[in-house]
Amino acid sequence: MLAQSASDSLRIISLQPEANLANASASTSVSVTFDRPAQIGDFSVDTFVLYGERAGFIPSTISFSSDSLTLTLAPDSPLIYGDRMTAILLKQ
Repeated sequence: MLAQSASDSLRIISLQPEANLANASASTSVSVTFDRPAQIGDFSVDTFVLYGERAGFIPSTISFSSDSLTLTLAPDSPLIYGDRMTAILLKQ
């Protein structure tokens, strides 16, 4: 088994929407862009989730850009207006 150093880890270089954005659209998706292509199998709806303070965990769909640099989480239904959302991203 090969050890992976911290320098080998993916780094997030961009996040949309920006943190603490007020008045986002109810159809807003969350996207993260990495510093290099990610392994698609490292992420799933269990490792990239959206949580609302009022709504709880929000069923969503994830997709990768064709270059595997950007991972997008799209809620399956409109978000609750005024709910504070937290996106959680874990690598398997």
